[in-house]
Amino acid sequence: MDFPDILLNIVETTEKDIIEKLEKRYIDTAIITTPLNSEIFRFSYLYSNKNCLVINKDNPLSKKEYISQFDLDKQPIAGKGCAYSCYSSNVKRLFQRNINPQIMLETTNDSLIINMAERNLAIGITLDYIAFSNNSEKIVIKPFKDDNQVRNMFWVENNYALLTKEEQSFRKFLLDWIKENKEQLFNWNL
Repeated sequence: MDFPDILLNIVETTEKDIIEKLEKRYIDTAIITTPLNSEIFRFSYLYSNKNCLVINKDNPLSKKEYISQFDLDKQPIAGKGCAYSCYSSNVKRLFQRNINPQIMLETTNDSLIINMAERNLAIGITLDYIAFSNNSEKIVIKPFKDDNQVRNMFWVENNYALLTKEEQSFRKFLLDWIKENKEQLFNWNL
């Protein structure tokens, strides 16, 4: 509302694609989970989210206060696919610990992940803010027992790009808005 003449074009894609586009200067700015610390890029920390589990209320794991990674052994799960950076912090980490869930769905669509949990077809692994914004009476949202299931977000821009007035306005708006609203938006009240 403060900037009615600015039209945002937001595209969601993999981090690999974003980094490649930043390096080739197809885009000048991005929001990603990796602080690209080099002479080509500068970054600002934005906020952190936690990975969480979306579980159908009929699943016995829904009664637990916290879910350990070992609880997921042989359980059907749904989550982001291997093209996304969160795959490493979720599924890859399980395999490295000899935990073998049944992967029912790898997707780019978080709504499908939550839908699988609602239908009791899988335990969904997603980010807390997505789970809480798509909550229904059929599911519960549980944290991982391991508290380092965190995804940090950064604003990244190319040092060799001259940001437009609109890009500068959006960056300032975003940083100010997150600073003012961080406590309300990204806080588990457990």
